[in-house]
Parts: sequence; structure tokens; C-alpha cells
Amino acid sequence: MKVKKENISSAFLKEKKILEDESKKKQIMKEIELKTEKQVVTGLASGAITNPLFEKNKVKQTENLDTLERILKNGANEFVDKMGRNLTYGEMREMYG
Repeated sequence: MKVKKENISSAFLKEKKILEDESKKKQIMKEIELKTEKQVVTGLASGAITNPLFEKNKVKQTENLDTLERILKNGANEFVDKMGRNLTYGEMREMYG
């Protein structure tokens, strides 16, 4: 069976685009991961976020959760802005652990 030259070129270009998109996605995810990690570390260092395992104050626990949710939501929104789609569950786990 003969494969036409244009089919090979088309297949190559499709595969190349897939690889480029994957590389772009990984780069964006890494940037967001580092940015959100820095925000959490800064929050912990400043006392804006306290360790939820040791925090007894219910109001502060709620504030911690709200702050962490906002940081994660901002990261997810940045992903949507840059990639044009929502994070998958697997991508979210890959970024945030």
C-alpha cells in the first residue's frame, strides 16, 4: 500500500502540533504551580495562612480555606486564560499534588 506524500506531511504536522501544545501546556502548568506555591509560602510566612492541622480558631480556619481556595482558583483561571480550556482533574493533580 502506498502512502501519499501529502498524507505523511499532514500527519507529521499534526504530530508536531500535538507535541508543541503539550510542551506549552507543561510550561504554563509549571509557571502556575510555582506562582501558587510562592503565594502559599508567603501566606504561611506572614501568618495570613496558618497550619490547618493546628489552628483551633474556627474563623481563622475558614479564612485559611478561603485564601487557599482563592489561590487555587486564580491558578485555574490563569490556565483557562492561557490554554482556552479548563484544567482536567489529572492536570490539577499534577500541578497541585
